[in-house]
Amino acid sequence: AVATALLLASALAQGARAAADGGGSKCSKTDLVRARQRVPRCGWKGAEFGGMASVLTSHLVRAGHLVRPCHEWTIGQLQRLQMRIFREAHPDLLAVYAAAADNRRQRFNTREEMTAHWAKIDSAAATSDQLGLVRRDGLCHESVMWWVHNLPLATQRRLATEGLSLPSLPSHL
Repeated sequence: AVATALLLASALAQGARAAADGGGSKCSKTDLVRARQRVPRCGWKGAEFGGMASVLTSHLVRAGHLVRPCHEWTIGQLQRLQMRIFREAHPDLLAVYAAAADNRRQRFNTREEMTAHWAKIDSAAATSDQLGLVRRDGLCHESVMWWVHNLPLATQRRLATEGLSLPSLPSHL
């Protein structure tokens, strides 16, 4: 109960930051229904990880999002994208995930906490080219998940109109 209360408080605080930073798009009934649905619908699944990545990336493209292949992104670009998504995340969606202890919830309470986490992971990833690729691919996947689950459709459309692009989901994790 205490952990859930802390997660809810974090979600509300983050939502207040999003509104102050210019986020604040309305969360529709459709957004909330989608947030409460824990298992993806049939048209959103793949037979295996690569199939799921292909299906979800194609949904992003059909929705009008500018999608660039994951391998074209740098870790810094992906972190800037995540920072933007973190700032724009909607408190109503975050509250749904926090209350259910759902893995779609935000893992960080503040931007500072997130950047401190990145510093640790980036340091480890810098020790090997292969670890750097794994780091990048993980950020691609996480960025898309944050986009889809933490932003209302209205915010997604606004950011797409602003020219914000997304990475494709890597198919080989």
